[in-house]
Amino acid sequence: GSPGGEDQAAAGTIPEKDDPALLKKLVDGRRLWFDELSGAVRSAAVPGPYISAGGLAGLAGEIAAGSTAASLDGEPAAVVPGGGIAFGSAFHDIMEQVELENPAPGRLAGLADRTAGHWGIGDSGELIRLVRATLEHPLIARARQARLLLRELPFIYELDDLLVEGIIDLLFQEGEGLVIVDYKTDLVTPDELERRWAGYRRQGMVYALAMAGITGLPVREISFLFVREGLVKSLLNPDLAALREALRKT
Repeated sequence: GSPGGEDQAAAGTIPEKDDPALLKKLVDGRRLWFDELSGAVRSAAVPGPYISAGGLAGLAGEIAAGSTAASLDGEPAAVVPGGGIAFGSAFHDIMEQVELENPAPGRLAGLADRTAGHWGIGDSGELIRLVRATLEHPLIARARQARLLLRELPFIYELDDLLVEGIIDLLFQEGEGLVIVDYKTDLVTPDELERRWAGYRRQGMVYALAMAGITGLPVREISFLFVREGLVKSLLNPDLAALREALRKT
């Protein structure tokens, strides 16, 4: 090439005469840049590795117990009239949309009928009964007074190199802290509840860890509302630092 051709190319100009070796170097450099850019775009478009909050809670249980623990995500509901996954999903859908204070009977019935139909439930009567009982519960009365209230809140939280995903049934703020509510529609006996409680507790603490990390606010309470019995079981001021350390060992 001409004298100073490489200096011209480095400055972004074209040499006076074609230099096949230099042109190939430029083309190869551009192709390499494009391949690297495409790879970065593909990597950014693929989520994960991710895990559900219930699945992560199950892993934390294995670490704590030193044995295999079942994931809460796959735990079957008790067989009761109007029970099962479809019924639970319908209940959550209604609780997301219904007015939390004195919904008009006709509006609630219409919402319940549409939701029941969507989930293949023949009779909406049990849904209406449980929704009304839940709306009258003292825990929901507290939520109605909250300065911030969110329902069926999806989240993704990064824990080290892991993405944790989940949905918070009800989140509200009391004072300077947050309260998390998780509805349970399956029928549980006292013995069954005690058997499941360790798993529920871990699941709630994973929710709390995510909400505290995302919002910067302390989580003061995680309450599980068993809507068929009207029973509440709560965790107050959870130790999130200990949970984070346990999860990092998974």
